[in-house]
Amino acid sequence: MTGFRNCGKNKRRRTKAERQGLFSGLLVCADCGSKLYFHAPNTVKPDKDHYLCSRYKSGRGECSCHYIREAALRSVVLERIRAVILTALSP
Repeated sequence: MTGFRNCGKNKRRRTKAERQGLFSGLLVCADCGSKLYFHAPNTVKPDKDHYLCSRYKSGRGECSCHYIREAALRSVVLERIRAVILTALSP
């Protein structure tokens, strides 16, 4: 079988980050509606992890550079969950 490619081979790329973002796949850009992708810089500090708009490409893209740090997003979500719980528990 000449010219036959091994189609069963897994062609998915490995993620560069050692960790995956808690909110990966859930966030969209408020301006353009594109997905926000998780970025884990090559630092040992996980507080630098952030989500970045997929349409931003160093000033050449269709969207401006805006992002949110995962730590800030966790704080906002946790605060909102607490508020909902308090509302549900109050008479």
